[in-house]
Amino acid sequence: MLYFPCESVFFEGPDCSGKTSLIGKVHDITNYRWHLLDRSYISRELFASMYNRKNPFIRSFSQKEFYNLNNKFVMLLPPWQEIKRRYDVRGDEIHNLSSLRKVYDMFDEEHRKKVIFPNVIELIGSNIDVNAGILLRELESMESLTLRDISEYIQKFVEKCHTKEAPGLNFTIYDDGAFLEDDPDVMFTKGEEAYYKSIKQETLKKISNEILGINEYNRKQDMFSRRFIHTNDSCISFIHAMFRDGNLNIDFVLRSSDVKNTFHHDLKFLYHLSKCVYSSLPCDNIEFIKMRFTLNSAHILD
Repeated sequence: MLYFPCESVFFEGPDCSGKTSLIGKVHDITNYRWHLLDRSYISRELFASMYNRKNPFIRSFSQKEFYNLNNKFVMLLPPWQEIKRRYDVRGDEIHNLSSLRKVYDMFDEEHRKKVIFPNVIELIGSNIDVNAGILLRELESMESLTLRDISEYIQKFVEKCHTKEAPGLNFTIYDDGAFLEDDPDVMFTKGEEAYYKSIKQETLKKISNEILGINEYNRKQDMFSRRFIHTNDSCISFIHAMFRDGNLNIDFVLRSSDVKNTFHHDLKFLYHLSKCVYSSLPCDNIEFIKMRFTLNSAHILD
């Protein structure tokens, strides 16, 4: 079975927007199923600007966090009158009403920029039970995405980037070893037959040779080897399989990926290749095959 799990769920919004209460509610319902965090680098970047804090790396860190598609961002923005009502009831250790309004307007502007992305969940109401229900449905839906869904998810993300490119876009999927979505017919994708065949043959040959000791050291490798690797200068430029901690970890780096026209084929192929790698190794009692993808240039060509 295929899994596309949430790594972290970040809650964003102005003070008095209900982040802490909603986090507590979701934890109560799910018994701490997900890693829920009050604020992300979105807040750090906004407050750095507001208070003139100097951090030359903060934008890069914020993008790295946002471009990890296993993360979800929950944007809470109740109406200003609701924020004011909560402030009147509880007060705030940092803000007065004027500064709180400034923060609200700042998050309102950021909210408009971020909610267009598929990894952002928008919650504008103030009912905690309704918001918790919406959030749970969204998170559970994400974790049950198919390969086709994941490809479409990535395309939607890149479409919303103002340059139609997301450098360093990355995500991780897991499979329990059944590989129910494997489709060997991907090897006959029009225009990619020779390319996929070459990568598959070279990758599996490399693993076989290392196990047999056909290498510069004449040394047989076992399943814990670090040497199960394939590299080239084509779009699928790096593949590395390594067994650790009960998982077969397979890393893929795509130096260039057209997420509208070709990536959906590449994803199906690399999933198929992962099954072949898994079958070629004496991997007993594996919990998951963990497939980590880095798209150095995820883009859409006009």
